[in-house]
Amino acid sequence: PTAFITMDTAASAQMAAQAVLDPKVHHLITRLAPAPHDVIWDNIVLSRKERLFKLYAITIIIGIISVTLIAPVGYLATLLNPKTIRRFWPQLADFLERNEWARNTVSGLLPTYIFTFLNFAIPFLYVWLSSEQGFISHGDEELSAVSKNFFYIFVNLFLVFTTAGTASNYWGFL
Repeated sequence: PTAFITMDTAASAQMAAQAVLDPKVHHLITRLAPAPHDVIWDNIVLSRKERLFKLYAITIIIGIISVTLIAPVGYLATLLNPKTIRRFWPQLADFLERNEWARNTVSGLLPTYIFTFLNFAIPFLYVWLSSEQGFISHGDEELSAVSKNFFYIFVNLFLVFTTAGTASNYWGFL
């Protein structure tokens, strides 16, 4: 399903890539090839349908993971305020009132360290998922991993963690 054609000049290759058109949709697609050292040769033999299936399957898995991680990150942000802890877990709140060291650890350090660990571990999962997606080049694979990680950081840090932390502070205040 894939062919490499070598031209004498880069201009000839660009003109050939733009000139070859097929009237059938997704039948003959021309694009400039990545550098030979950047090609993932095992993925070259995949058909377009197999590549699209892997692309959509991994995208759905990423969506499920992203939605699943909203709840733990949201609950993690509620640990920032001891008054909010009382509403969810009164026994823990009583223990934290009696023990100042535990209160400082649970409210000050624990949410930050767990969220930092998630920010450290999740990119490795995204790199592995991107490698299973069937990209033709390492550059496309790395770009996919970076965009997935940016999406995770944006949604879970800026939207969920910050919003849930602010909401728990207001809830504790009220």
